[in-house]
Amino acid sequence: MLKMWCIALVMICCPKLIFSQANEASTPIEKTDYKAYIGFNLGFSIPNGSFEATNIESNQPGYATNGQSLQLIDLGYRFYQNLNASFHYLRLQNGFNENAFADNLRTQDFRYGVEASNYELNAAMVGLGFVKPTNSISLQMQIMLGFGNVFIPSILIEETNPSGDVRTIQIASAKENGFGFGVSGGFRIHLNERLDLSTQASFINFQKDYEQVESSNGQVAVQNSRVNYEVIAVNFGLAYRFMP
Repeated sequence: MLKMWCIALVMICCPKLIFSQANEASTPIEKTDYKAYIGFNLGFSIPNGSFEATNIESNQPGYATNGQSLQLIDLGYRFYQNLNASFHYLRLQNGFNENAFADNLRTQDFRYGVEASNYELNAAMVGLGFVKPTNSISLQMQIMLGFGNVFIPSILIEETNPSGDVRTIQIASAKENGFGFGVSGGFRIHLNERLDLSTQASFINFQKDYEQVESSNGQVAVQNSRVNYEVIAVNFGLAYRFMP
């Protein structure tokens, strides 16, 4: 009789114990609300506007092609509720469309071959914007101002006349420093208590005037041009959260 009462007591208590344990297991663990993060990102630099234009009717076509984006420093701090301040150091590279440039030079009697280096932008930027953190993800949008240096490519042109004679034209690279701006948005997925997977898309614009030295057969001239370094940078990376 005592054994039967013991079995009945276990049958009554076990479901309650199992149910309570299941409830405890399903209750999400509250994560620490960290205010700062630091990380790095890499991805693609996609030219826009006149920077990617190849038609000579465009105002100062840039002949830029798709390239790479590297964000060596991605640092942010949420200082008041949903306001976030950030600092970024980035390096962008974009190629030069040699074939389109040569096609625009070509005439009925002359043929051209073109070799060129890359565009490059190195910039430090500060941002201010909105961030919405949750236990699993943080959404972020911001505007950015920055200072950087922009390198425009050197261009080597080989001109072949109807007689087969070749003339070489060298346009030297140039560098200018200046201010630019950007707008970015993205999110950070919280992989664990500290580590984030970050994704970000940024519109970045730096515009400068340049003087490039053109030399051919001992003759030297100076070309004036304006380059609008306008790209969309799509980046992916990792970030570490700190400062609870």
